[in-house]
Amino acid sequence: MLTNPNYSLSDYATKNVKCPSCGMFNPPALEKCRRCGADVPKKEQ
Repeated sequence: MLTNPNYSLSDYATKNVKCPSCGMFNPPALEKCRRCGADVPKKEQ
């Protein structure tokens, strides 16, 4: 899944926003989930 050994899943989870509908992690810049299209909450900076 992750090809960079220096980049852990916890790093991925903290840098991205989890969709409340399907649970997929999305980049914080997106407003809609890539998988289900639901609104994704804005990540607090």
